[in-house]
Amino acid sequence: MPTITSLLRRKKASNPKGSEESEFVLETNQLRTNVTQALPSDPSQMSKIQPASRRSKGAPKQRIPSWKLEEIQGTGDAHSQAAWALVENGAMAILHLRCAESAPEASIWQSVRAWGPRELRSLWSGFSWDPTPQRGLWATLSNTGFYEISPSLKGDWSSMRRLFGAQPTDYLSLFKISSDECLVVIGPKSINAFSKTVLSIFAQASKTPAA
Repeated sequence: MPTITSLLRRKKASNPKGSEESEFVLETNQLRTNVTQALPSDPSQMSKIQPASRRSKGAPKQRIPSWKLEEIQGTGDAHSQAAWALVENGAMAILHLRCAESAPEASIWQSVRAWGPRELRSLWSGFSWDPTPQRGLWATLSNTGFYEISPSLKGDWSSMRRLFGAQPTDYLSLFKISSDECLVVIGPKSINAFSKTVLSIFAQASKTPAA
């Protein structure tokens, strides 16, 4: 009966390069094949990040209604007055949001109207915002009616700017103009000093009886 030692010697003699080396090569080749099969056929797909959709699949994309500067200048509508005043003070884009439910502190805010570059208007079409994660922001916005996120604020605030399409160097300003309406403003400079003027436009309009 052959001993274990004789069997090992026979196996080594039949494979001069060493069985361990051959098995390693086979396993490496198999791993390379598995990885290659798992990669996308189009190399460009490897670097793409798929953004989360703001609309359900199959839902038609509708363009958001847009303010036209030539129409809003000099009008008596509070929203148009505020939009014109903001543009005159450096705003590059404005988004009008309306609460979708009766309780603003626990609701979804949806895009109603916008003014700005086509890229942002496209982003804001069908846009919705849940302020629940930003409790501190929402508390201040509800109390004072205004909140501004400057480019110097990083971390989660950078994510907030990206959510609305603002660039890292942009100021993102939010107005709570009524219990169920908000304005989001993007621009290259702070409008903090001008915020009371915007809020006063809506405060005055709320006191004026409807015609």
